Amino acid sequence: MITEGTSIMKDRKGDRTRICEQARKYYREHKETILERNKKRRLENPDINKQACKDYYRKHREQLLRKGKEYYQEHLMKIRSYRMKHRNQVLESHSKYYRKNRNSILKKDRAYCQKNREKINVRMRNWRMKKMYGITIEQFESLLAKQENKCAICGVLRSNNRRFSVDHDHKMGYVRGILCHLCNCMIGMSRDNVVILESGIQYLNDSMRKETAKLKCHEGLKS
Repeated sequence: MITEGTSIMKDRKGDRTRICEQARKYYREHKETILERNKKRRLENPDINKQACKDYYRKHREQLLRKGKEYYQEHLMKIRSYRMKHRNQVLESHSKYYRKNRNSILKKDRAYCQKNREKINVRMRNWRMKKMYGITIEQFESLLAKQENKCAICGVLRSNNRRFSVDHDHKMGYVRGILCHLCNCMIGMSRDNVVILESGIQYLNDSMRKETAKLKCHEGLKS
């Protein structure tokens, strides 16, 4: 059963739909005139128009940001295609805007960096790790957890004053594990060459045998 209130709401909705359709029809028929008139108004009253835009943005900021994000996600490929096709114009437009508003942009950037320093550091670390090794911070932490928070070579535990690094194959690019800084340097300095590392092991073993022989010789002479 339809109540009186429901009927009134439906009538209002119908009236709103008709008004919107009439407005759209009028805009389509007089588009050029409307755009020209708005442009003229903006040129005649630039300060008033700017202030009105600022006031409207402050009042509807969340709604505008949400709509902008939704539009970007919905038309992502179209936007990218346009930017690639008109790359020079887009770059020139950005450069022109930056030159005109350089001081205010730098001021906003400094304020944002001071307020969100930790967030920016995490984002930059994630970006560098993704670019260099193809993994995220979460994947880095997961690999380290599988190694029980230890270096995969020497077994030293991770701590706040000890830096751990991603070890990867420089030729193939895949990640091999997580190493402490010293072990990672050792692998890098050996140029990932097993023969060099084995030669180093042999060198240390020979040195230890020589030192042991010398000590025994000195002890024999003393006795």
